[in-house]
Amino acid sequence: MNPDYILRHNRSRVEFAVEYKYRSSLDPKGMLNWSNPAQLNRYREFAANRKIPVYIAIGLGGVDNDPEDLFLIPLQDAKFPALYPSQFKPFSRNPKNDFYWKDGELY
Repeated sequence: MNPDYILRHNRSRVEFAVEYKYRSSLDPKGMLNWSNPAQLNRYREFAANRKIPVYIAIGLGGVDNDPEDLFLIPLQDAKFPALYPSQFKPFSRNPKNDFYWKDGELY
């Protein structure tokens, strides 16, 4: 119901949450269906109630534990349950690289 992970950056003590999703491919319209409206609303409520940032990490293609592509989208930028490539591609990252916290943002 809530994001998969609630984490705390040790030095800054800032909490944030991450929801991980995997999709094998885009839908027939070329969109990334990552959620449904009820889930999206729950994540928004969670972020508002806990007053912490929530990130959506979406693996695309390949297999779930080794995706071809990875997108790390701040919840406020994942405005809809299905996203056009122009909405999620700016958040592309190398799936082989570790995540890191810098200046109040997860990268």
